[in-house]
Amino acid sequence: MSSSSISNSNLRFVGALIVGLGVVLSADHWLYARQGFLRLFGPGTQEGQVLHKVEIADRFAPVADVIMFGSSMTRSGISSQPFLEQHIVPLNLGVSGGGPLFAYKALARIEPLLAKRSHPPTLVLEIIPHAFLPGGWDEYPHFISLERSRFAVLRDFPSLLWHFRESGLGSRFFNGWWLPSSYYRAFREQVFTGRFFPGSFFFEEDIAGYAAVPNMARGSSGPFGSRFAEPALSVYKRSALEYAVRWLKIAAGLNAKVVIHLAPSNFSSADEAKNLLAFFRTQFPLINFIVLDPRDIGLTAREAFDAHPNESGARMIALNLIRAAALRPNPRFGEAMAQAAPSARLPPTELAAASP
Repeated sequence: MSSSSISNSNLRFVGALIVGLGVVLSADHWLYARQGFLRLFGPGTQEGQVLHKVEIADRFAPVADVIMFGSSMTRSGISSQPFLEQHIVPLNLGVSGGGPLFAYKALARIEPLLAKRSHPPTLVLEIIPHAFLPGGWDEYPHFISLERSRFAVLRDFPSLLWHFRESGLGSRFFNGWWLPSSYYRAFREQVFTGRFFPGSFFFEEDIAGYAAVPNMARGSSGPFGSRFAEPALSVYKRSALEYAVRWLKIAAGLNAKVVIHLAPSNFSSADEAKNLLAFFRTQFPLINFIVLDPRDIGLTAREAFDAHPNESGARMIALNLIRAAALRPNPRFGEAMAQAAPSARLPPTELAAASP
């Protein structure tokens, strides 16, 4: 075979490779960057939930009086209604299975909006053991759904790689960096069987991001959650502590009031988180931490449904947060709500509150 034939064969191979790569990257761009997967199969996935939070965060961040970060214990555990009734603008950025990585990335995303404000909002960070201890939540679906820029991932690559390696997902994270749509392989069984994902991922959210759990209870007496046997600080995931510290660093830079919300499903008192709270206070001695102690909230099994606060319990937690953080009515509440949720139809009590 002549050298020219070999050269032509190599060129055809390279050409086919380039075309194939272009097809793959084009499909990846449509599925992920242009949200083709969600448009095709529905928004009722973790990604759909996260992107909805992004949407409301952009509108509420410039005017919110209190912004809450955490898992479904925040998303479904802190009701919007008591805030709205008292002319306080809430923003609930809790997501199902969320922890310090998502909290940090979500706060960093809206930091420029918050930095422009003359008065910062109160910031609430949930603490739940599943997100801070080895073997718990990895937050990969939340991360890949929120951080949509390859360049942004590259800037924080070593830290992220360490975090996902701690959860045994180092290769998945790397694959997701260069081909984000590889995340959708998790849905291949549902897709091949013709299933779709309509509606919302675990309950519909209200205008401020709260997703109410039905006002039912599994029991009529007894405590709400369980006691937590806190380990030594060295047992906590290093990456989880790092992202919590990053979140607190942004909060400190904004001069925001900081509230630590101990998930009542896992803590019966603040004493069960003393090692973690001492670490935070050592790292940020100038922050006057406000801690929501489950003992002060007083939830019982009557306020629990499937390990989450039901509507009654979520209202109790919200009222406790308002008292503990000394939140006051926003004198421009109506204007703020009109800016954050211009097309929302508020319930009668909220309409009255929003009226000048």
